Amino acid sequence: MIGLSQEDADMLFFMHKKRSSTTELDLPDMGGKLIVDLESFDGKENFILDIYKGRVQFERVTFQNRARSTVLLARLDFGSLTETPTGRRSASQESPHFSLRGL
Repeated sequence: MIGLSQEDADMLFFMHKKRSSTTELDLPDMGGKLIVDLESFDGKENFILDIYKGRVQFERVTFQNRARSTVLLARLDFGSLTETPTGRRSASQESPHFSLRGL
């Protein structure tokens, strides 16, 4: 997993974050995606919050938190089909479903 230990991933996940900008944002329409830049309060770490809205399954919404551009720390799925941070897909998991890196 991109050279990041579980201890470092946990530290990044639990780190307090704030938006990098104060620009007003609108949630995405069906099939849309919103990328929100976040940073640690001390400004030393950058994060990304991805928000996806389903196109076919309009009730499907995904929120995921990334560190260092590509390291997926956590994911929250609403809808019928989920994908964990390790890439496993499951239709049997209850919705909403929350996944942390390493679990």
